[in-house]
Amino acid sequence: DALDFINMQLPMDLKAESLHPIINREKCYNLDIHDDFFDSLRQDYDGFDDWFQEKCQRGHRDCFVIRNESKIAGLCIYKNEEPSYEMKGRIVKICTFKLKYSGTKQGELLLRQLFKMCYDSNVDWLYVTAFESNYICQFFEDFGFECYREKKEDTGELIYRRRMVPTLNDRNNLLALPFHKRFGYRYFIPSKNAFLIPTEERFYDRLFPETTTLDLFGGEPCSNAIRKAYLCNSNSRKLIPGDILFFYRTHSDKKIECCGILEKVLHSSNPDEILSLVGKRSVFSKAEIESMCSKSRDCFLMLFRQTENLKTPFNLESLKKQNLVNGYPQS
Repeated sequence: DALDFINMQLPMDLKAESLHPIINREKCYNLDIHDDFFDSLRQDYDGFDDWFQEKCQRGHRDCFVIRNESKIAGLCIYKNEEPSYEMKGRIVKICTFKLKYSGTKQGELLLRQLFKMCYDSNVDWLYVTAFESNYICQFFEDFGFECYREKKEDTGELIYRRRMVPTLNDRNNLLALPFHKRFGYRYFIPSKNAFLIPTEERFYDRLFPETTTLDLFGGEPCSNAIRKAYLCNSNSRKLIPGDILFFYRTHSDKKIECCGILEKVLHSSNPDEILSLVGKRSVFSKAEIESMCSKSRDCFLMLFRQTENLKTPFNLESLKKQNLVNGYPQS
């Protein structure tokens, strides 16, 4: 309690190195309030313009912005917050979270950027308020936010809280996948099984664009998502939800930098069944998935949640020295 009290007296500098080239950290006074992006917010919240100008723009609040040319396509406004709703320590409130286009997975990209900022700035809690009928409630629940027992008194909104750092009790009592859903993408519990997934660099760079210097300007939903899909024609039956996946970039770099926690597996020769689960989370087109399903073996689908990237990638030589592989990983 004493440490919490002292921490609350210290000014909190929110570190926000950009995770992805399409995300910019800006001040709200740089945003054009007349952009049609804000029209739906005006409909939902009386006095939105006054609040935005007074609290956000004149208050010099920070935000993460995704733009489509000069127009706002995604926005997350956030601020430091005082302890409330049984949260102690360093707290960040999401004031506004909105995407203009559905299906782009840019909401997950903004959320991943928020998580990174909170981890790097030693934030204890992240929270947001939303009306119960809002579809975004389910979105936040899918990524570790839990609904607080009380509603916001003045508006009747639900309060969704996310503890950023797990306790020893969490580690001891949660299975690998539920633990990662609640505390990922930095934290996960080591599984009994871990698998190396050789991935062609052309697919690797599209799935994990933050690891490449190529101009992959967030054009694909799969590159933005936290929940991604990997497909191949392997006949392996060893993988189960909660296993750790290490993605090995083949050809030029020959390294492991990106990881994931396996969420679901499926072997099927029915492309419609595969497509219904994959959605826009895969690098493969519908035609490519149909081709994979037409081969003599089933298409093997792995749905996984990306974790934070390794700070020090493992190259092929280091993998050999530690006897993790004998040669080039093939499958």
